[in-house]
Amino acid sequence: MASGERWEDWYGRAAACPKELPFWTNIVLPGGESFYCLDRGGRIVTSADGTMWIDLLVRDAPVPFGTVIEVTVVYP
Repeated sequence: MASGERWEDWYGRAAACPKELPFWTNIVLPGGESFYCLDRGGRIVTSADGTMWIDLLVRDAPVPFGTVIEVTVVYP
């Protein structure tokens, strides 16, 4: 991952986040699932309206792709 961490060690707990969110920022979903921003990606950006695209490192997403939800952001 872009942070230098091994993705295998963070499966189910890491996310690719826009560059506006520093590495180790904690994203908490409404269901309580927690993910750390440890990667970047070409399509992982902040839209013109301020919506941030975040890609979770999971097998089965807790929300459908493209769903806009409010999350808690805890900065490191």
